[in-house]
Amino acid sequence: MAAPDERIRGFHAVAFQGNAAIVDLLLRANANPRTADENGWTPLYVAAQNGFSKVVSLLLSADVDPNQATRAGWTPLFAAAHFGHSTIVSMLLAAGADVNQAELSGRTPLWAAALSGRSIIASQLLGANANVNKAMRLGHTPLYVAAQNGHSVVVSLLLGANADVNACREGEATALFIAAHNGHSSVVKLLLHARASVSKCTSEGATPLFIAAQNGHARCTALLLRAHAKPDQPKNDGATPLYIAAQCGHLDVVRLLIEAHANVNKADLKRESPLWVAAEMGQEAAVKLLLDAQADINQCDKNGATPLFVAAKRGHEGVVSALLTAKANFELRNATGKTPLMIAVRKKHKRIVELLFRAALVSKKIL
Repeated sequence: MAAPDERIRGFHAVAFQGNAAIVDLLLRANANPRTADENGWTPLYVAAQNGFSKVVSLLLSADVDPNQATRAGWTPLFAAAHFGHSTIVSMLLAAGADVNQAELSGRTPLWAAALSGRSIIASQLLGANANVNKAMRLGHTPLYVAAQNGHSVVVSLLLGANADVNACREGEATALFIAAHNGHSSVVKLLLHARASVSKCTSEGATPLFIAAQNGHARCTALLLRAHAKPDQPKNDGATPLYIAAQCGHLDVVRLLIEAHANVNKADLKRESPLWVAAEMGQEAAVKLLLDAQADINQCDKNGATPLFVAAKRGHEGVVSALLTAKANFELRNATGKTPLMIAVRKKHKRIVELLFRAALVSKKIL
């Protein structure tokens, strides 16, 4: 008979290989199936992690503890849920595995299943009375991670089990926010149907609508507006969803917000309007959409710079042309007395200088 330490090493090796026949022989030879290696991995954990159901069955029949965790706190059930072994999940639950036992960062088996979108396993765990709202230490719930990754079937299961749709730490993102952030419109629709708050914001003041607009997710934007999200609700810095959409050039989102009667002139704390910031960033198409929506073409920032001034400064020829065509006042000076022409000359934007000179000549009827 092998020495005890050799039998222990052999048990782990056989468990890794999934060889049920040899596991059975080791059990009959009274090898200890409960001993863990330096990482706290038991033969049961190894078998559960790798999906070896026959080995798991033999070990459970030997009355091993289904809740013995690794040094990282991973139980056999957590590993089976994480790696998608539904048959083993069922076996472990039947053997009395603790459905809510979390690993060191607070993640439960349900959390692991939600993260990976494993709907069958999530259903098994919920059927075993898993705590649907138990969050990890960072505050993220199973619903949050399912929403984050676009797992709509799991989201539906969790909502059906009465998951708290607005759960989050103070000032952090809700499930709706993260779904909108990542553009998961099917999940956004489910969460809105479950009456998720459209106005709950992060510590920076960002709403789900703002983050959808920032990332150019038109479908999510439309769903949120239909759910009565406020189109002008700003972040702490005063930026509105329209401001950020115009800045980023997300034209479909800009159109949706304008159609929802967003205030096209609502500026941030630096007094930069959506038109101003679109001009600054060279978003010519967004500039034209805002002009068509009657945005104030000469609205200045806190330094007295108009959209035309900042476009001339940045060298955005197409934007300058569009603003001049829309009759922007090219004579307005900023706080230091400079006109758009002066700044264009200083920055050596030759073509813009020509456009501004021509506009001046036309206005004086010289051309």
